[in-house]
Amino acid sequence: MICIGAVIARSLLLIAALALAAGCNGKADSGADTTLPPLTTASTTPADPYAVPAVIDEAYVNRVLAALDQVEGDVVRSLVANRVPQIDDTSRLRAIYNDPQFQLEADGLIKTTQTGLGQYKNPPGNRKTAVTRLVIVRPDCILVEARTDFTEVVLVLPERPADQVKAITLRRTQDGADQRDLNPTPWSISNAELIKQGSSPQEPQCAA
Repeated sequence: MICIGAVIARSLLLIAALALAAGCNGKADSGADTTLPPLTTASTTPADPYAVPAVIDEAYVNRVLAALDQVEGDVVRSLVANRVPQIDDTSRLRAIYNDPQFQLEADGLIKTTQTGLGQYKNPPGNRKTAVTRLVIVRPDCILVEARTDFTEVVLVLPERPADQVKAITLRRTQDGADQRDLNPTPWSISNAELIKQGSSPQEPQCAA
């Protein structure tokens, strides 16, 4: 009679021998063969969409104007909700308007509360400013012609000639004007005036 224990022992020895042979033939796990190169991870930090590019084009200026329109919209929404200007409203205006335009905008804010707020939607949306022509493009100054749509802001749109546009001058935000980082762009509006399309601004707003 065959001893079961002996059979099991011989089987175990056979398995061990096969495993050793496989290792000798290079088929078993080998530290050198299975070492993988280190993984590299791409940066997940998004690029700043408002960083000044090497070439300033219409798309970039429209992106900047949309960001400024958002801050302006926050001012209008606050004014409609509170009925009187708040300290934060002035801070927001200061963040997106350089002198001399800032004072004009601040005075306009006070005048709006005096003449009534019934003209605004509740809550108002953002104005939408879009470039119609690049006039001057420099790393420190941008002068454009642009149209502004107030459809989402007021109940009744003002009647204006179809060819009337604004000349908008953007300059780098003045030092200390945006201490709370309310303006996500490096630009602020230094001047905004109504002109006829295709005409030049009365003053060289980008003069050094």
